[in-house]
Amino acid sequence: MRFRAVVSEVSTFVQIVQSISKLSKKCILKFSADKMHLICHDETEGGVQVWSQVNQDLIFSSYRIESNQANEIHISILIQPLLTVLKSALALEGKGEVVVKLAKRPVGQPTALTGSEPGAPAVMKPMLVWEIGGDSRLNRPPPLSHELHIKVLKTPEVEQLKEPLCPEPDIHIVLPPLSSLRTVTDHLSRLSSHVSVSANNLGELKLEAGRDERNGVEVRTSWKGLNVPKVNSDSQSTQDRSQPPPGHFFNTLVSIKSLLRFLNAHCIQGSTIACICENHSLIIYLYIGDMVQNGGVLTFFIPAVILDEDD
Repeated sequence: MRFRAVVSEVSTFVQIVQSISKLSKKCILKFSADKMHLICHDETEGGVQVWSQVNQDLIFSSYRIESNQANEIHISILIQPLLTVLKSALALEGKGEVVVKLAKRPVGQPTALTGSEPGAPAVMKPMLVWEIGGDSRLNRPPPLSHELHIKVLKTPEVEQLKEPLCPEPDIHIVLPPLSSLRTVTDHLSRLSSHVSVSANNLGELKLEAGRDERNGVEVRTSWKGLNVPKVNSDSQSTQDRSQPPPGHFFNTLVSIKSLLRFLNAHCIQGSTIACICENHSLIIYLYIGDMVQNGGVLTFFIPAVILDEDD
């Protein structure tokens, strides 16, 4: 198993990792021949999952990977140490190459407490090694080296990675600037623990809070003139379903904390599309760069909240 690459776009890598940093303590990085996937599917706040993919040439150059699993490598890594190293690389951008590679390093020294014989070799553990700066050809000092502990996933663990199954979305809509959404959602969080997200085919989007509370206060904010992408569906159930009037609102209720964690963490400037699956989930596609060229996309799955009639 071998992996080595030069990180040519450190700032993009930083933005991607920052965008999931408040949702989970760890993530899975999947490297393949042409893409890098970033997955947060376990122990996330509010059940939010992230399944993203980025073309490797959007971030890396001199990219080499080899493995006996169809040239794919899955590693589990803590997000904050990864973000710390990337920010260190960003601070030194332009002062040499940033190289990342998979390696094994000795961890710990054998002692009587570990039950190892004196003089026995140290345990070799997989690491994601970063070499930042330095270039002997330019007479620069040796690079800074960072070693991050990782876990390489085995085949049975990889097979358990399943993207959430969702019904065909009822509507797709391009969101307004996320900074605007964040400000509104932050105000709504003072009224309720849930927010209703609604949209129709006329390009109208509504956020409502307070309907599920007993304080008698209900606040609604709306946007008009948003783009509604036309998505062709091959689903037979979608084709058979009668279409409501264009002004009909599709909605789903989600945790306001979950939505805010996404809005507070996003750092990528790009188009964002929301998909509403009524009473099931809110799916948000955050595109990296040009949406048409589709160099990469972060997909956030926010589960719906189903309230009891007594709530």
